[in-house]
Amino acid sequence: MTDIDTDRRYAWWRLALQGRAPQAVISEPECGFYAVGRGSDRKPVAIFHDGHDLGTVAGFDRTPATVDEIWPRCYSHPITDEVYWQAVDDRRWADLEGIVAPKPVEERAAEPGGSLSIGGSNHPPEGLDPFEEITDEVEAAIRQLDLVLPRPGEVVKIKAEADKIANSKDRLRELWQKADKQRTVEKTPHDDASKAVQARWRPLVEKDVGTIAVAASRAEKALAAHLKWARAEQERIEREREAARLAEEKRLREEHEAAVAAAQAAAEPEPEPPAPVEAPPPPEPVRVGGGLSGRRTGLRRTNYRAVITDYPTALAHFRDSPTVRAAVQALADALARSAAHEAAPGCTITFDEGTT
Repeated sequence: MTDIDTDRRYAWWRLALQGRAPQAVISEPECGFYAVGRGSDRKPVAIFHDGHDLGTVAGFDRTPATVDEIWPRCYSHPITDEVYWQAVDDRRWADLEGIVAPKPVEERAAEPGGSLSIGGSNHPPEGLDPFEEITDEVEAAIRQLDLVLPRPGEVVKIKAEADKIANSKDRLRELWQKADKQRTVEKTPHDDASKAVQARWRPLVEKDVGTIAVAASRAEKALAAHLKWARAEQERIEREREAARLAEEKRLREEHEAAVAAAQAAAEPEPEPPAPVEAPPPPEPVRVGGGLSGRRTGLRRTNYRAVITDYPTALAHFRDSPTVRAAVQALADALARSAAHEAAPGCTITFDEGTT
């Protein structure tokens, strides 16, 4: 009968229970007792030597299982043989006290021609998800904590129980550090890739100083200079058109005055005065096209404003506007509150009675 406490074939498992096992090797399963699965699906596993080859049984009913398939899934969850047999006999887990995971150890590189090591905290065996592995450990640690926490409203009064809670807290802190480290490992390639994308595109798209921004700024300056010239040119044309209109009006007026004088001298009817001269239509405004289909740039009228030439007429037009009424009311109130308490035309003054 095999003595698992001394049999060298169980040496790795015994060290794993103490958290001192060397790196597991994916092609070399180790005899011992383990747990496989997550949560309520977790099952006990036994790997043994039948004298010739390794055999495996898994589950509460000790169903035969393939060693090579189950080893990568169970190596990180060694359990004591007592926990294993109790789980098999009771067909359930009595508690989780005996379910432990080996502490992470420094990964060793495989010797040339040797077997691949597995189980490093940053490099799980192929096919195993570090998130799933760590989640298993966290769930086990939380279940262990739930076993030792007092009920709501109760206080722990026994030091041994407080020590168990403290151990659970330390275990959770270790798992947090392990999870955060793995998160950083998985995130780093994405961060590096993001930085590489930024570095690649920044020279083109960086605001104000990027290649595109600098070129666009040069184009903007050229367009601003053109539009300034176009505005001055448009004003020059407007002035010339108005001067031509005034000159034509003067010429027609002088011709009309001469015709009137001639008619009066001949005692003939005076000719009709000439019609007002309209200015010729303005030329098309100068525009800058963006090739054959790009946006066109040119002068546009902005900042429209009115110049009042007949104030009484303008005021009469807006006299019923709420804004005008409010302005008149404010002016009348100010005059009534003045020292003279004067009433504006069309107004009377009212006041409130009070004591002083």
